[in-house]
Amino acid sequence: MRSSLGFKKYVFYLSSRVDHLDENIIAGLFTHKTDSQEIDIEFSRWADPENQNAQFAVQPSSKAENKERFDMDMESNTSTHFFDWKPDQITFASYRGHTLEPEASDIYSTWNYTDENIPPENNERLKINLWLFRGAAPVNGTGGELIIDRVEVY
Repeated sequence: MRSSLGFKKYVFYLSSRVDHLDENIIAGLFTHKTDSQEIDIEFSRWADPENQNAQFAVQPSSKAENKERFDMDMESNTSTHFFDWKPDQITFASYRGHTLEPEASDIYSTWNYTDENIPPENNERLKINLWLFRGAAPVNGTGGELIIDRVEVY
C-alpha cells in the first residue's frame, strides 16, 4: 500500500494452509515504517521444526514482552487474522474460517499488547511478504504459497 492508513483494524482473510509452511519460509502480514516501528502477524517456525508456527509481534520483537507465539492446527485452507491498532493498545487475533465472530473452539490465539513500543501513526505502509529465513532453501524442496482472499481495513 502506498499511503499510510494509520490507527485502524487490519483484517486478512487467508485461503492457504499457513500452518504447513516449510520451516524456512516466513509469511508476514504487517505495517512497517522502520525496523523498530512495525506490527506483525507472521507464520513460520523460523528454521526450527520444533517451534510454534505463528506469532503476533510488535517491533522490536527481540523483547520477550513484544511477541506472542502460538500454534495453528488448521483443518481447512481458510483463516482470518487481524490487528486492531490504537494509540494505547494493539489487539491481535487469529481464527479458523473467514469470520470476525468465531466460535470459541475456532480461536487459534488472541493477544492484547499495551507495552511501550506501540508505533505512532505516520508514514507506515501495509505490507505482505513471503520469504526465506536467512535465504535458506525450503527443507521440503517444494517451496510454499500464501493465498490472500482479501484484506479489509476499517
